[in-house]
Amino acid sequence: MKILLIDDENTILDSLEQLLTLFGHDVVTATDGQDGLEKYFHHPQTFDAVVTDIDMPKVDGVAFTETLIAKGHPTPTIFMTGNPDTPNLSHINHLGVLRKPFKITNLLDLLPQVEA
Repeated sequence: MKILLIDDENTILDSLEQLLTLFGHDVVTATDGQDGLEKYFHHPQTFDAVVTDIDMPKVDGVAFTETLIAKGHPTPTIFMTGNPDTPNLSHINHLGVLRKPFKITNLLDLLPQVEA
């Protein structure tokens, strides 16, 4: 599965990239929502899923996802957050919200829903 992974914390980004790659996924990383939009629209048909942090500078994960939807690209999305006050995401079709810190198995358990 090809995954666009977006997080502004390099430690999390690097760790998740390594683990997802270890489990056989093709991962492209972005350091914030703006970087993610640029990478997504460079090859919009190549991503099976997006895993994004919610709270990021420039463009946050919610705005990133809303932009994809507005442009006709409702890619399955998994949100990550360390913030206990998660914004209302009911208007966005998403696979789940993972609270940091989480186990990689929690993320891996959500990914098969992409193909369902």
